[in-house]
Amino acid sequence: MAFLVMDQEPFADAEPVGRLTSYAPPVHDIVHELTIAAEPKAVFEALTTARGLARWWDPGCDTDLEADATLTLPLPSGDITIRVGLLEAPELMQWEITDGPREWAGTTVAIRIEELDADVAGGDGPVSLVNFWHGGWPYEDGLMPKASFDWALRLAALRALAEQAG
Repeated sequence: MAFLVMDQEPFADAEPVGRLTSYAPPVHDIVHELTIAAEPKAVFEALTTARGLARWWDPGCDTDLEADATLTLPLPSGDITIRVGLLEAPELMQWEITDGPREWAGTTVAIRIEELDADVAGGDGPVSLVNFWHGGWPYEDGLMPKASFDWALRLAALRALAEQAG
């Protein structure tokens, strides 16, 4: 963007860098949506049990998720520590990432699972719609693009696991 007219007035009494403002800094979100040919219960179990997490997240996962629990999940770029804020079987899950690689701490992951009507899904068996959101990223050009791609791969592994189990 270029100035068409150079007006020096706004720069005469510039405020110091780092001043407090009344607005929140912009944050960015990762959003994915996928269908899984399985019941919501099977998808939820894959997301929240040690057996399920070990198959789509990392073989080192050895604990079930429980509301208000804090646990560490491995990532190739460094482990993340999460606090499970909400678990409502078989449809809602929410984590707060409290520690991990730069930019991950302070972000939130939420997943909603809905069962689609058979006539809408167009399949023979149950179909779940999974809405995935990982929000609160401070930069859109930092670790977020890689994290979005990694989430897509993990969600594809989740789909394969849930469809196999269901």
